[in-house]
Amino acid sequence: MPKIVAFACEHSAYEAAAAAAALGQKTGETMPMEATVPGENPGFQVGRVGGVEIVKVPCTGRVEVIDILKALEGGADGVIVLGCFEEACHYLTGNVRAKKRVGYVRRLIRDIGIEEDRIQFFHLAPDMDARFSRIIEEFSRQVENMGPGPATGITVTGIGTGAREQGLATGEQAQAARAR
Repeated sequence: MPKIVAFACEHSAYEAAAAAAALGQKTGETMPMEATVPGENPGFQVGRVGGVEIVKVPCTGRVEVIDILKALEGGADGVIVLGCFEEACHYLTGNVRAKKRVGYVRRLIRDIGIEEDRIQFFHLAPDMDARFSRIIEEFSRQVENMGPGPATGITVTGIGTGAREQGLATGEQAQAARAR
């Protein structure tokens, strides 16, 4: 199963995920909701539903470009942002901003040769647990067909040295990298 990270608005998609998890427990399907823990970004909490890492956010408008890129860098094969419908955002336009950021990241990764469909945005209401399950199932299948994510198997050592990150070999090149 591919590694999926889902940023979910606590007012809509996260509720749908919790309902899907509860429904899965009742029907015997394996989609338990694990307890959430504080995330790296203040205000974010991380849990799991099935094999999907759910990042509970106060609003998808809080999900920045760097959060999506860090998820990919962290080994995610695909990232989805799940927000309220446009007319239902608790912060009025947070979901609109998130959708624009997802579009920006899609163009960015496409320009560097990574499949843009690894990043997607979906609207969900709190009572859409069946839609949540379908989105996860279809997106997982789509990502699985694309193969491993861009950072799978990459190990970066010596962060901050410049030379190792760029593959520079000589002392002069390393010194030049540190000077940048």
